[in-house]
Amino acid sequence: MVGGAATDVAIERHRTALGRGTLSRPLTLALEDGLLAERTVFDYGCGRGDDLARLRRLGHQADGWDPVYRPQSERKPAELVNLGYVVNVIEDPLERAATLYFAWDLASDILVVSARMHWEAKTLRTRADHGDGVLTAHRTFQKFYDQDELRTWISTTLQVDPVAAAPGVFYAFKQRQRPTPFSPAVCAGTPHGLGCRRVKQPSTVTASSSNRSSPSSPAGAACRRRPSSATLPR
Repeated sequence: MVGGAATDVAIERHRTALGRGTLSRPLTLALEDGLLAERTVFDYGCGRGDDLARLRRLGHQADGWDPVYRPQSERKPAELVNLGYVVNVIEDPLERAATLYFAWDLASDILVVSARMHWEAKTLRTRADHGDGVLTAHRTFQKFYDQDELRTWISTTLQVDPVAAAPGVFYAFKQRQRPTPFSPAVCAGTPHGLGCRRVKQPSTVTASSSNRSSPSSPAGAACRRRPSSATLPR
């Protein structure tokens, strides 16, 4: 059924935890942007733990928790917390917001939040409307966002201005102004606002000012951060 309504269906969230051959996209971006350097990492909703294994092999102090695969692990504070493709599989909006806030509370420096984008819904052959998202043929729930919707949801829930790292990936900093070794991506000026490129900016970035960056800013090296649904790790 496509576009129908689903009720009284048991949702199997654990089926969204896929094995990965590479580091997930949000953590790859954080690594490239220098945010993992000398920071402890906690992967909130780590699934099978593939990211943890790779981060540890790279020399990072990383731990994680998952309600199915690592339920006995302690949900403990870290300097950087990753909430990677978790909020989009939670069907209850109140639980979704509580999960975001709990992960934020664990982060002393940075929270990395990612979710699936609206164009990825086209890859679902069988789906039924369920709440504010869809129920898939695998009996999993997916909430698909557009960039502004995800930004606004993070901002209103946490009362902070997140920095766009790429389509579907945001950094939320605990301090309003924090020195960073990267220039935040600009996701504007292209179809769907999805073309991202680096811009030259002062080393001290405020979350609010980085989101106002114009595509006419002096350009650094161009980078296209618009992954296809087939290649985007989740």
